[in-house]
Amino acid sequence: MTAAVRRLRRALVLALLGLAAGGAAWAQAAPDPLEELRAEADRTLALRNAELRGRLGIVLRYAERLRQTGDRKGARQYVDRVLKLDSWAMDAHLMVAEMTREEGDAAATEKKANWLLEHAESDGVRTGALHLLERTADTAIPDIERVPGESVKIVLIPIGAVDVLLLKAAAEQVMRRLNYEVVLQRAGLELPRDAETPLRAYLDDLRKRFVPLLDTPEGDAALAATSRGRAQLEAEEVFLLVVRTWLEQQARWRELADLEARLETDYRPRWSADTMLRHFASVLGPHGRPNVMYVGVTRADMHADARRRSGPVFGWGGREVAVMTYGPFLSARSGEKPSWERLVARTTKQIICTAGSAFEIGRCGNAKCPMRVVYDLRSLDQKGYDPCTRCAEQLRRRY
Repeated sequence: MTAAVRRLRRALVLALLGLAAGGAAWAQAAPDPLEELRAEADRTLALRNAELRGRLGIVLRYAERLRQTGDRKGARQYVDRVLKLDSWAMDAHLMVAEMTREEGDAAATEKKANWLLEHAESDGVRTGALHLLERTADTAIPDIERVPGESVKIVLIPIGAVDVLLLKAAAEQVMRRLNYEVVLQRAGLELPRDAETPLRAYLDDLRKRFVPLLDTPEGDAALAATSRGRAQLEAEEVFLLVVRTWLEQQARWRELADLEARLETDYRPRWSADTMLRHFASVLGPHGRPNVMYVGVTRADMHADARRRSGPVFGWGGREVAVMTYGPFLSARSGEKPSWERLVARTTKQIICTAGSAFEIGRCGNAKCPMRVVYDLRSLDQKGYDPCTRCAEQLRRRY
């Protein structure tokens, strides 16, 4: 009797035993995605604090699955454990608020939602908090088009994934301070692929392994879930989003947790500001007008030197076009307690400063003037919102 025949006979015996036991053997043989997710969540919570960075998301995924099955008590236990490890985990706080609403405590829900709006920085959490307060969150941005009229306008265009609610809040502040119209338009710009990162070799290998897997019905499902097309996979940010979605859909929790932890601790992509500016300017050809200042906005880190030997820069610009980043202002990067008011203030000041580069205002030495170029958060916080007399006069003469 060959080995293959012996394996087949053994499988048939196990199948018959399973049927005789009411199918219990079959149930044990089939992996349970929820049970596997629970095991990964428990494994994560057993890690030392130093090993937890970037891994708590898998625990919240399990808590959300429990909540979806109606086990709010179990979900709350896992969420509480996450908050004990990271008291500023905003996704966890939002889940607490949502479960509080499901329990019928309207007053506590409103209090928690308002607290979230004071601190949350991301579109996802802020949209969730506004929904709890029965308010809408407008994250739509129209496609790029030629701006009509002869008055001065500032057009903000996202480069890669950005927090739209932040840009809209900052745009309102800029309009108040400069008395120029500020509009948001979308050009479909992803981040350039030439980011410098310690994970370059790892990411290149990941692309080789995963691109063939994405060329399947399961890959189509991951692309559909992220509203992305195959052509967009060239952008690293999009590729990583689709890979994470694919891993989640396939219930490959350990691989997903390892990937997210690696990205959180070691990714740190950085771009040349010159490269970012050229990348942005390449889409503006038919849209440019002398009275319109285009500012590309990203959350990615930028450095002035082409070899990234210099320190980070918040903005970079030329005539009628400039780029800026608000990434260094996020609490996850600065290590500060999250504050929506502080984030909006910093982003507003940087938009004014970056627009000043596009206006060709020139360098300003006034520490309080928003047009002054700075390279650290403390100096940015010291700046005001209104241009100094010199810069205001230059703006008046030019426009």
